[in-house]
Amino acid sequence: MEHMKTGRYALLSIVFILFFAHCKEELANNVRHQVLENDKSLLQTLTPAEQYAYLTHHLDVLRNGILSQVEDGAFRSLLYREVEKRFDGDYNVLLNVLAERSPSLFETFAASRYTEPGAFSVSLEAFTNIPDSTTMISLYPQIYIPEYEQLKAKGLLNSNPTLVSYSGDEELTRWSGVRINAMGEPEEVTVDEEYVRSHEVWVVSLSESYHGGAIVYLPKEAEPESDATRASICLVAGYCQSSNTAWNHGKLRNFKLKCDLDNILSGANDLSDHSYSTFSSRINPFNGSRHDPQWIGDPDHRLLKKANPTYCYSAFNKMFFEDWRTAGSNPPNNQGMRGNLVFYVFFEYDNWPARLKPQSVSIAEYGLKGDGSWGMITTKLDIMYRSSQKALASGVMDSSPVCDGKVCGNTRHPCVHRIETSCFEAQFSTE
Repeated sequence: MEHMKTGRYALLSIVFILFFAHCKEELANNVRHQVLENDKSLLQTLTPAEQYAYLTHHLDVLRNGILSQVEDGAFRSLLYREVEKRFDGDYNVLLNVLAERSPSLFETFAASRYTEPGAFSVSLEAFTNIPDSTTMISLYPQIYIPEYEQLKAKGLLNSNPTLVSYSGDEELTRWSGVRINAMGEPEEVTVDEEYVRSHEVWVVSLSESYHGGAIVYLPKEAEPESDATRASICLVAGYCQSSNTAWNHGKLRNFKLKCDLDNILSGANDLSDHSYSTFSSRINPFNGSRHDPQWIGDPDHRLLKKANPTYCYSAFNKMFFEDWRTAGSNPPNNQGMRGNLVFYVFFEYDNWPARLKPQSVSIAEYGLKGDGSWGMITTKLDIMYRSSQKALASGVMDSSPVCDGKVCGNTRHPCVHRIETSCFEAQFSTE
């Protein structure tokens, strides 16, 4: 009987210990979530260095969870299969897509012996609903494998990958990586561009191309020819006719990015634009007594292409502004037209915590001023863009049908509009 009591007490003690441990773990998770929400609320008050530290910490947690699966053949096969779909033009895949293909995957990552209990699930939430300027944004973790095709051709895939968490800090040229050594333990290695070209590296980072919604898998595009002639010259004769004035939309015909603005862990450059349509200061159809510009519509932001430097993307033929002159009634317009001017800025897009920057774009035209006198009138807009770099190009295109009194003689007119800077060139035409 005494032995039965002792056994019962021992069993109760074990149950109590397990219950206490569970409560302690749940309490720890609750504390982690509370700390995370507090950290998020303070993000806008932090310095850029502190924001990068926040990002790196949570990417490290995700990296250490993924590290537990690098020796699992089924997981590697799943990863390669999804990476080769190149959903955004690079060899990467979102973590949530992997989890959709393997529903228990996040539980496996969370149970990694290289992370603290509960830490992985908290870090998954670290990038959702982040305060940014006047809005909230959500970012999405991914695994990117740089030099994928070259490594596959050399038989260097499916080996012992090195994992690197990458925050997007362009100032770094060397990173701390981790891999499983011959003893089955994690070891740190220093990763640079030379290392990446000869070793399989999995980069845990935030997608610069995906911002929510459905994922559209685009067919893989063949890279343009890169012979010496096409690498040095991209701009061609303008598509311009004397009757080409009463047009409805404009196209970006071709472009070339001359500088490589992303490092090897970032993938190909994300070429983007923000652009607005407006009437100039001296032609405000909404209020004849006002001589300030009336901006129409939202900025037209798109990722044009995962652009590789030096290639001439000829016959690109992507709409730049549709319905420029036939905008309908929403947003408001004048005689069925949007503004005759388009203010634009092209840039290489970078993720938060890269800062939003203003680019001032203006033109001066001779016209009737508000005081009744004639003189130069300036129409100006500060366009915000997010990049670690300076803007690639900015300016104004004019859709005035008279071409300033000349047949396509106005250099701003889209039928002959060209951009050429030290890092970027492009050509537009109208239809």
